[in-house]
Amino acid sequence: MVLQKISNGHQLPPRDEVGIYLNILLATTLDLHSHFVHACWRARQMQDKEFVLLFSETARIANLTADEIAESICSSGRAVHGTAREVFQQSALPDYPIGSMNCPSHCEALKSSIAALARQIHKIIDRSDTTQNYEISDLLVRLSRRCETMTESLDQKPVHIQ
Repeated sequence: MVLQKISNGHQLPPRDEVGIYLNILLATTLDLHSHFVHACWRARQMQDKEFVLLFSETARIANLTADEIAESICSSGRAVHGTAREVFQQSALPDYPIGSMNCPSHCEALKSSIAALARQIHKIIDRSDTTQNYEISDLLVRLSRRCETMTESLDQKPVHIQ
């Protein structure tokens, strides 16, 4: 469905298919960043400095990840689609839960979002022919490892919670 939206129903050459997958991945990563920012704002509201630091750091990692994806798209001569509207339309993440949640609950929600991003990365690896493009293959492996790093960060909750 997402591919259909971006390609307007036309059959795409493999290079364009990879570009579409990378743009979907970019949208999903930018959406993940917004989840971290939201959790950070909620932690600030609860005056929980340790979680503010934790969510801020993981938001920074998500932002760097989005920059790396965008750079890869640009360096391959493809168009980047990363406006808020495009992110909303193309993200593979479920909606972030709203309402009153404590900081550990935000950690669990964020881990679910990271897992959705990791699944998206693996779908792209499975569906696209990246074997001929080592830069894209390396990028996807790095992104998968970064998902693991973000999850591990969230598993190491601030000391006052453990």
